[in-house]
Amino acid sequence: MKTFSEQQPPHEVSLRKPRVLSLQAIVVAIFGLMLAVLQLAVGVTETARQLDSIRSEAMYRAKTGLDLLTAMPARNAESVSPASDATALVNSLRSMADIYARNHPGETITIETGDEVSRRSTSIGEDSVAWGDSDLVVRRGFLLGDGTNRASGVLSARIDLSADYARWHDSIRDRIQLAAFIVLSVLMLAVLLMRVTVVSPLERLSGLTRRLAAGELVEVPEPAEHAREICDLSEALVVFRNNLAQKNSLEATNVVALRKLERATGNLDMALRSMTQGLALFDAQHRLLLVNERFLEIFHLSETAFGTRLSAQDLEDLIASRLAEARGADDRATAGELFGRHFGRLFTQAEAVSGEETFGESIISFTHVVTGEGGWVTTVEDVTERRAQEARLAYLSRFDALTGLPNRAQFTDRLALDLAWAADNGIKLAAIGLDLNQFKEINDQRGHAAGDAVLVAIGRRLDSVAQDGEFVGRIGGDEYCALKKFRNQAEVGEFISRLERCFHDPIRVEENDISVSVSIGVAIYPDDAVDAEQLVNNADLAKYRAKKSVTQNVCFYEAEMDEVSRERRAMARDLWDALDRGEFHLTYQVQKNIRSRETIGYEALIRWTHPTRGAVPPDAFIPIAEECGAILPIGRWVLKRACQDATAWNDGLRVAVNLSPVQIANDDIVKLVHETLLDTGLAPQRLELEITESTIIGDKAHALHVLRQLKALGITVALDDFGTGYSSLDTLNSFPFDKIKIDRSFLSEAEVKDDSRAIVKAVVALGRSLDVPVLAEGVETVGQLSILEEEGCEEAQGFLFGRPARLTGAEVLKTAGHGA
Repeated sequence: MKTFSEQQPPHEVSLRKPRVLSLQAIVVAIFGLMLAVLQLAVGVTETARQLDSIRSEAMYRAKTGLDLLTAMPARNAESVSPASDATALVNSLRSMADIYARNHPGETITIETGDEVSRRSTSIGEDSVAWGDSDLVVRRGFLLGDGTNRASGVLSARIDLSADYARWHDSIRDRIQLAAFIVLSVLMLAVLLMRVTVVSPLERLSGLTRRLAAGELVEVPEPAEHAREICDLSEALVVFRNNLAQKNSLEATNVVALRKLERATGNLDMALRSMTQGLALFDAQHRLLLVNERFLEIFHLSETAFGTRLSAQDLEDLIASRLAEARGADDRATAGELFGRHFGRLFTQAEAVSGEETFGESIISFTHVVTGEGGWVTTVEDVTERRAQEARLAYLSRFDALTGLPNRAQFTDRLALDLAWAADNGIKLAAIGLDLNQFKEINDQRGHAAGDAVLVAIGRRLDSVAQDGEFVGRIGGDEYCALKKFRNQAEVGEFISRLERCFHDPIRVEENDISVSVSIGVAIYPDDAVDAEQLVNNADLAKYRAKKSVTQNVCFYEAEMDEVSRERRAMARDLWDALDRGEFHLTYQVQKNIRSRETIGYEALIRWTHPTRGAVPPDAFIPIAEECGAILPIGRWVLKRACQDATAWNDGLRVAVNLSPVQIANDDIVKLVHETLLDTGLAPQRLELEITESTIIGDKAHALHVLRQLKALGITVALDDFGTGYSSLDTLNSFPFDKIKIDRSFLSEAEVKDDSRAIVKAVVALGRSLDVPVLAEGVETVGQLSILEEEGCEEAQGFLFGRPARLTGAEVLKTAGHGA
């Protein structure tokens, strides 16, 4: 068994040599750090320079102020009188110091004298510098006046440096912030680069690794410009992914293959279990590899016997043992022949060997076929039932299943042989057909089981009277056949007498005696025909004449019978074409209310005018139309035309249409009537359908079902030709008819025969008791009409009221009045 794996294409990884992004990140980081350090160095230098500049400028301003003030007292002393005391000089100096301070914002000059000076150790003409947190103080000693008019003290110049220091501090802060920004930016860039080049790839690879580890076959991107280690890790992951893909592909392929193998194994197991044949598989070493259940069943073996691997010889011994148990020890050789003898042919001829053998009470068909590996397959089948069925079919192909008599096929073969023998020996051959009379009534009244019993009994009687060289058989239904070779007429007459005696005595069926009559037709070779087909046809014609005859039940073929048969076949062909050629027309016979003489309706009667035969009576062509099936399209035409014509009449007038038993038996009759009423627009209550008793007797259940459906449409159903059947009262009791029509045969003799008048009286009384109106057919004389009036009959039709004729709407109106 060949299987096909489902493979996935291999995963190819194209790896590029990565650029070292991590080196660039390091260079950028180092450059950023150097820039930050340089910025810090420049900032420190610039900061020191700015501080020196601030102090130098402050020192300059302080000394400039002190120089200016120390010089002013000397100039002022020249203008001051000697008498001026030192105090005035000091005050003058103070005033100049105030003026100077006002003109130089941020600078304050103070003068200290007397005790204040003693607290300071400042030499005259020398500067003492003191730097504060936010100012500069320069002190200088001075001496004013001469002699006794002198004053000494100390000038202190204070420069407010808070604003300068604030700007300097801001500059320092800005530079520190810039350096910090650079450092932070570099750090962030380094972190970002690390994130991009190391962390993110590692996270992605970690996530992919987890998904791959979980068995998810995800795509691994190609290595990008990352560090070599990251690239190596990515490449390793790609390899891992490809290996996983290949593993999954192999596993999927294995799963598919395993499933296919399981399905194939399951299918094989199911096939082996479902086989009607037993199967055993052997290898080249003659070892049994496989055996199915059917094989064990056929040879009555149990599975326990196959606990270890058996050889073909072991299996043969097992089968021989079972056969010996079933039939005796001597039958072990049969099993040996079943296998050993054929195995020899199998290996010497290297071809299939088959045959059939008897195993116990079974017939076993077997086949041994050599395999390509040197082994072989043995199939066995129990064909016992098949052979029995074939024998049964062979029997049924030649004999009737019910009676056991030869059937039509054997009759045909026997007829051909007897004709040839008669021709060779110059003798005659009688072909005889037998047909049971009124056998359908036996089936209908007593059931098909009783009918079958009658057929079997007749078959036994016929078979019992047949002598050597004579042939009797059943060719179907209630028809039998016989063949008789003879040299003189007396021989065939004596044979026919024996056949007739088979029907003299009634047949006992379920404690009932059933009498059966027969119609026999005889055709003689070579007098009546020289070939088998014509001889049988002529015998059928003679049989048909016998069935029609009331005086004889045996008829020999006469030439004029064939002419009658041909005429009937020709008329049947013409009937099928008559509708298309428009050869049919309807005539209508008026129906009257006897008491009021009012017209109550018309009966539609079909007429056929043939181009060569002329007017053909209905009783001549209707039976043939029923036989050939033409009555169905003809009846459909009659119904539709009658309903169309009736629509032109007064609303109160009904139209009566006769239905054939063939039409009632047709499943479409109810649908046909319903559609006709719809198409023509005729009210259902204006349509009256007439049926005869034979319509119901044929298939009573079906006929009554159809009549109930028709009556449900709202139409009227009348029982026609009442009294002519043998079960008229039973027919009336079966269905609630709307009208009873007395057959014309009773009324035609009612004036001269008391019995006929009594029948008319009884039928009218029966209708009155059932509350069903009675219509008398065939009223031709005033006397007949008077009898009907006296007996209380309600309706009538006949030549007395008018002959059937074609009608127009105007003619209907004319005849719808009173009078006969």
